[in-house]
Amino acid sequence: MKSCRCCLKSLLCHQSTPAWWHVMPQNYCTVREINIKTETYQNTRHKQQSSFNDEEVRKFGALSDHWWARDGPYKPLHSLNRLRVPLVRDGLISTGATVSKDGRQPLEGVTILDVGCGGGILSEPLARLGASVTGLDASHKSIEAAQQHSSLDADLQGRLQYKCCDLDTFSQRLDQQYDAVVASEVLEHVDSIEAFIESCNACLKPSGSLFLTTINRTPLSFLGAIVAAEYLLRIVPVGTHTWDKFVPIEALKKLLEERGLQTRLQHGMLYAPVLDRWCWVADTSVNYALHAVNIADTSVNYALHAVNYAPESPMSPESPTSSLS
Repeated sequence: MKSCRCCLKSLLCHQSTPAWWHVMPQNYCTVREINIKTETYQNTRHKQQSSFNDEEVRKFGALSDHWWARDGPYKPLHSLNRLRVPLVRDGLISTGATVSKDGRQPLEGVTILDVGCGGGILSEPLARLGASVTGLDASHKSIEAAQQHSSLDADLQGRLQYKCCDLDTFSQRLDQQYDAVVASEVLEHVDSIEAFIESCNACLKPSGSLFLTTINRTPLSFLGAIVAAEYLLRIVPVGTHTWDKFVPIEALKKLLEERGLQTRLQHGMLYAPVLDRWCWVADTSVNYALHAVNIADTSVNYALHAVNYAPESPMSPESPTSSLS
């Protein structure tokens, strides 16, 4: 008999348990304390100086042929655009980063770095809103897939470019800073959250915006994002996520604050697999989105405007700006 997880020691034979049981964290019975003990989180995780994880890069590179398959492994990311595109658009409008009067291209003149862009699922719709977008990914295969797909749309030429590089190296060789950095569904795949946030911040202009979507580290997220999504419903391939890499929202906000990034908005996100639809919710215990601003420009008091807008979701299907993929 082997000791099983979550304090059920020796009650069940380890080999007889379902497959998802084997990926359950050994200290799962104590995870309720995680969101409270953010100090412990910071002191015990992500000690490496680099955020780059070669295994994660290879994992997504192996699926590079499926980035634009609407019923493939990235199907939830396509539908997630209905939340994250308005999140970025409305967040930049709310901070005054864009003053465009063009309803079709409200982000005209804005520069955006899309970190971990993969095949360009988010980069393309942001560029269609008028932004000058740089998609960054460490996977050559993913970048090739992104370039090939964007070449099919003449309207994206000159507005969207892709670079194959890891964020840490890219941030040390900057030729420009950006009005916004977007890292959607990336944080849970890096080695060092601290290094990742610092590199993102280095890429931002003063008063620039950082947009993040990721997964909270809670018992509910283990059940929802791993047990249900990977093993039961097969929404994403088994092994896509590692629960220990999920990021407690309070710990993330503290990391941001310590690096001069002030949180302006946070939202929970809920996915309905049968409908293939995402919606905003108050509960951030599983998926959540966060918008933070670099407050290096001390003349602007963002505290007065904290969490005072909500992104529209979804965009109107009739709107020209609703081309989300």
